[in-house]
Amino acid sequence: MAIPLRERRRQLLRDEILQAAGALLNEKGYAAISMDELASCAGISKPTLYSHFANKEDLIFAAVMHWFDQIDQAVQNDPTPRTPLQQLTFVLRIALQMQIDHGALSPRPWSPEVFQIVRQREEGLARLRQIDAVVSELVLAGMHKGEINRSLDAAAVVRAFFALLNALNSPFFKLRPYDRAVQFSEIVLNPGTIADTLAEIFERGVRAPISTPQ
Repeated sequence: MAIPLRERRRQLLRDEILQAAGALLNEKGYAAISMDELASCAGISKPTLYSHFANKEDLIFAAVMHWFDQIDQAVQNDPTPRTPLQQLTFVLRIALQMQIDHGALSPRPWSPEVFQIVRQREEGLARLRQIDAVVSELVLAGMHKGEINRSLDAAAVVRAFFALLNALNSPFFKLRPYDRAVQFSEIVLNPGTIADTLAEIFERGVRAPISTPQ
């Protein structure tokens, strides 16, 4: 059954609002943005914005869930068969590249306020637990197959995965040169290679050593 045109337009507008909210969240952080600014950024009136979301908290929560959905869709749309470690590396690369493409390269997107909003809602907490379960299962499967180093602590491997997933949110990371007043290093991130580099660091770091014939 075809979706009515009016409903399709409403869904498209909702997606545009979520994209605008994500961009503003990355730029300013949760505490610094208002519904007035969100409406202006999305190019709509404030009443129109409130017809989709009752308040800022609802909107930001929906934006985070939308980001999770985009990653899920990207992974599901790729039919390539992979081993557990290959799948972990692929998902990590996809999630990192999506952060780069959307400009999520500051500590703001996953600020304590945003994380608390996600955790205190049943849907959000269930989603976080689901993600953790999937990653944990892939790590254990990789160890069982002898692909991931069995001498490593499985829980630590899982946490290393999430640490690298969140690596771009470090205040030390930038895609542009540091201001001279606060510059720590001449090394500047390359947006074209950073996702591949971090994914390779994970893959090489946890892969089981190749045994040599005696």
